[in-house]
Formats: sequence, structure tokens, C-alpha cells
Amino acid sequence: MVQYSSTAQAHQKFVVFSLEDQQYGIRISKVREIVKWAKVTRLPQTSDQICGIRNLRGEIVPIISLRSRFGLPEPAHIENSKIIILEIGDSLFGAVVDSVDEVMEIETSAIQEPPDSISGQLVSFVDGVAQSDNGLTVIIDVERLFTNGEQEQFIEAALTTDSVYSVASK
Repeated sequence: MVQYSSTAQAHQKFVVFSLEDQQYGIRISKVREIVKWAKVTRLPQTSDQICGIRNLRGEIVPIISLRSRFGLPEPAHIENSKIIILEIGDSLFGAVVDSVDEVMEIETSAIQEPPDSISGQLVSFVDGVAQSDNGLTVIIDVERLFTNGEQEQFIEAALTTDSVYSVASK
């Protein structure tokens, strides 16, 4: 959990997206861009959370289903989904979401810690909860969204495919 102190910024901006009927927010500083859904290349023997990979202007990017990550069923029509391109460390990851709703400025003091009574894997990457006009927005810390091992698996899958793509295009 990020500690919000009086020396921190008074407001922070978040990209707010939806999965089913729930809103989530990611710090805008972690978002490189938002793109429309486009067909991805599925990789064999990878986690169900990995939708596949996508060539984004010459860079191979692993695409991850946040629905799968959060234990939600996949939608009937993924074509209406959006992909949020995230910068985690030195790597790019695409996160498939149902919709991107808005960029919201939230007062730092309005972000509360999740209740102690909630536990599990989801809470490990929940940074807080903020009340808005549309209800509660769950703030996600993308740095903790995937374990180091999972991030390495995603990067390895993209790098392996990038190498094959580079050789094939010569």
C-alpha cells in the first residue's frame, strides 16, 4: 500500500476503466497509451492470463487479460474491449479492459486503504479505494499487479517471439 502523506501531491490523475460493472484506476504516469482491441497472436504453453502478443509499431508487447487476472469470466465480444499499454519498469504490457471511462483527478486524501478484513491475491495489488460520483473506484498498483516471475514470463514470451519475428522478416 502506498502511504499518502501530507507531503505527497494533493491530487493524482488516474485512468479509470471498467471490468464488468466495477471501476478501477491506474495512475496515469504508468499508462503509455490506450488502443483499440486488435487480434493478438496466441502463444502456446502460456498462462490463461496471457491473451497473446501484439506488434505495436514494431515492438512486440505481451497482452494480458485483466478479467482473467481478477478471476472474472471473459466477455462474449472482446472486439469492443480496449488495451491499456502500461509501462512497468523498462517493459511494456498491454492490459485488456472492457472500457476506458475517463481520466479522473482524485484528491490524495480521498484514497482509503482497503479494509483489513479483505484478503487474497487481489488485495496484494490494490493500492486503495476512492469514492467518486460513480461509486467506488479501486486503485490498482501496476507495479504489484504481477509477480516478478510472471513479468519475466511475459517478457520472455515477447522477446522470444520478437527474435523469431526479426529473423522471419529478414
